[in-house]
Amino acid sequence: MSEKQIQDFIHGHPLMFLENIDNELEAYCFECRIQIPTPENCVLNIDRLGAELPREIKHPLHPLHGPLTLRFLNSMFDPKVCHACGYNQKGFFFCCSVCDFQLDFNCIPLTPTKDHEEGVEQQTIKHLGKTHPLILCHRDGKNFYRSCSACNLPFKDDSIYVCLECKTLLHKSCFELAEEIKHHSFHPHHPLTLLPRPAGGTYWCGACSGSLYGCTYRCLCEDRRKCDFSMHAKCASFMPTIWSELHKHFLASFKSIRHDKFRCNVCGDNSTEFLRCVECNYNLHVRCNPTLPKTIKIEYHLHTLALTNFPVKDRPDEDDDVELICDACEEIRDLHHPTYYCAECHFVAHVDCHSVLPEVLRVQEEEWLGNIDNKIAELHKKIETETKELEPLMSKLNALLEKNSGSKDSSNEDSGNEDMGNEDSGN
Repeated sequence: MSEKQIQDFIHGHPLMFLENIDNELEAYCFECRIQIPTPENCVLNIDRLGAELPREIKHPLHPLHGPLTLRFLNSMFDPKVCHACGYNQKGFFFCCSVCDFQLDFNCIPLTPTKDHEEGVEQQTIKHLGKTHPLILCHRDGKNFYRSCSACNLPFKDDSIYVCLECKTLLHKSCFELAEEIKHHSFHPHHPLTLLPRPAGGTYWCGACSGSLYGCTYRCLCEDRRKCDFSMHAKCASFMPTIWSELHKHFLASFKSIRHDKFRCNVCGDNSTEFLRCVECNYNLHVRCNPTLPKTIKIEYHLHTLALTNFPVKDRPDEDDDVELICDACEEIRDLHHPTYYCAECHFVAHVDCHSVLPEVLRVQEEEWLGNIDNKIAELHKKIETETKELEPLMSKLNALLEKNSGSKDSSNEDSGNEDMGNEDSGN
């Protein structure tokens, strides 16, 4: 049993943290002879990390006032928001005693870069017509448990843009998001405005039905009762590029939506990945799309794989209810779902496989783009043909216009001469 004695600034007495036989953390105050609740059941969430944090720090994100003081804030009774990441949660914050500025301990590693401090790297972000300064920061240390406020993806490199006005952390690509989107395919009737966080009372994304977080696009039209549309900035980047003969509109690929929210319009099963028409609320598994590519090539197999809709067993004598494994991802595959198959190697991969699905979508998008290119080429050819057919008519029209113009000029000259003659006879 390991133990460590620390001074807890909330309880006021030295605490002894003990790890029991189940590797669970238990805190004891031997002066009071009581057990302090562990993080799992304590409303104050006293934990070893917080007790080991320094009591005061000077942080470059808030140079105006003195040091920031460590405080424990419980969001149920005293809601606070970190000025860097915008998270509202109970836990340990470093707070300014002069103003309301506070940083949670996860954002303490953020430090402005040297280029930013010297004015080399100065960026701004627009929000509802206002311009906010962005601070380019790097993170000290490997562990950083906050994700991008716009796309909710982690930060893979050390560069993080911080907007203290909006309380957001952004990738470089995400701070370049458009302030307004007009005629988005998911909400074509009204423009969508970028907000640094969900508007009050709005909780669900109109595209994927997931809970809203961070930067969102919001319809700000006056008729909120009929139109209350918001969506993730990440969902705004999805475009309908997949064609299916089963639906009149193109479909967009959604890869992480609520499992309990949508059902496939073909098979009726739930999923977290769909081809989806937001306007019609039409949802389709990739495997249920009858217009799948006939062949694909994946990096995990040497040969081209052919689409097959007949059941492929590992051995011919196996029962229909036997558990079958995808040869690419080694997860269970359904015997009755379409697969991609190499007959030479007896290699079988199901459509939902993480190695197969991206390639299927890529090929379908290329086919769509190829069809668009073909249609554009056909239109160009049609325009050239019709232009050639119109050339004789245009020549005749120009000749008539020239003749008509010449007749008018001659008539004007005769009229002028007649007027001059009248003037001479009058004199």
